[in-house]
Amino acid sequence: ENQEGYAVEADAHKFVALSTELTHELILEGFARELVNKIQQIRKEADFNVSDRISLSLESTPIVHEAFDCHRDYITHETLTLHVVESLSPDAFLKSQKVNGEDATIGVEQVK
Repeated sequence: ENQEGYAVEADAHKFVALSTELTHELILEGFARELVNKIQQIRKEADFNVSDRISLSLESTPIVHEAFDCHRDYITHETLTLHVVESLSPDAFLKSQKVNGEDATIGVEQVK
């Protein structure tokens, strides 16, 4: 039988129990993956080429910034970000998004 906090599957000879508890580290990883998804969507909306390198700005809540800080290398690698900046030029593409329910403004600009 399933116990609270676990998902259990069994057959005649074996069983597997998986913890379903979301640790703070897992929550931050989920935010990081969602940030990558949102940044990729914004790159597409901005009509960037798949190989274009970008500058990125992010304004959001403390947990989103914490996730970005913890997973900065992953996020910048996956989104081809060369520079993370406080503010982008007026030519940048800005978009307000929800990142796992948290408000965020993400800006992208092609690096020439």
